Amino acid sequence: MHHLTCEACGAEFEHVRATRRYCGIACRNRANSAYAPEKLATERLVSAWACGGGVQGSAIAAMIIEGDLPRPDLAYMVDCGWEPTTTWRWVKGELAPRLAQAGIELHILPTIDWSANDLWDASGHLRIPAHRHLGDGSMSKFRTHCCALWKTAVSRRWLRSLGVKRGEQWIGISWDERRREREAAQAWLGLRYPLIEQHMTREDCLFYLGQHGWPKPPRTSCVMCPQKGAGEWQALRAESPEDWERACRIDEEIRERAPDVYLLSRPVALRDME
Repeated sequence: MHHLTCEACGAEFEHVRATRRYCGIACRNRANSAYAPEKLATERLVSAWACGGGVQGSAIAAMIIEGDLPRPDLAYMVDCGWEPTTTWRWVKGELAPRLAQAGIELHILPTIDWSANDLWDASGHLRIPAHRHLGDGSMSKFRTHCCALWKTAVSRRWLRSLGVKRGEQWIGISWDERRREREAAQAWLGLRYPLIEQHMTREDCLFYLGQHGWPKPPRTSCVMCPQKGAGEWQALRAESPEDWERACRIDEEIRERAPDVYLLSRPVALRDME
């Protein structure tokens, strides 16, 4: 038996063949995989900006146009099918045209072309972080499962369809929301947070936009997002009656299947919110 060292994991092992390079099948597969670090390093790094369409995304757009950020190879926004009309009015009327004038195309990716955007999964679980009224009078909150399916999976599949083998995805999370920063889950697709790198808060983004002659963008989130605060719900009702009515219907439809679940963080129907 020969005393050897695995070229993949560094573990020592014994084998009858002195030419054995890996301690097992798993290490051999990892080493030969397209995702092996040494192989990924030889691929061209493609920068892909995932635009959210709101304040932070607009600030990144302005910074790219002004030359304060480098131009990404790709710019895109995922249309999960639940955005309010105010978001699309802004994206199509201000954001995309300004980028186009600078020679940057903002690709719009409908979720339904790449994944499902249903509120309920096949097991009957609600994908959005709604609130459940418990028997003791308290409220619990569901975990967030919507973003991974509606946006993250769409991004990866689209990039793969373009032949991207090694990418860097730009995410528009600002400094005040840096708790949402996460490590890359895929070896081939790293994550970059341009606003966090520059310690820019949401207010800094608004200031930057104003400095460069941009109107104030609307806040963007899905019409029925249970993570809205009272002020955001009130703004939706006042500024976009059609979206408000859509959210109220979704709230009611949820309780047809789950009578103790609400979009609001208290057991009150959205339509009856004061």
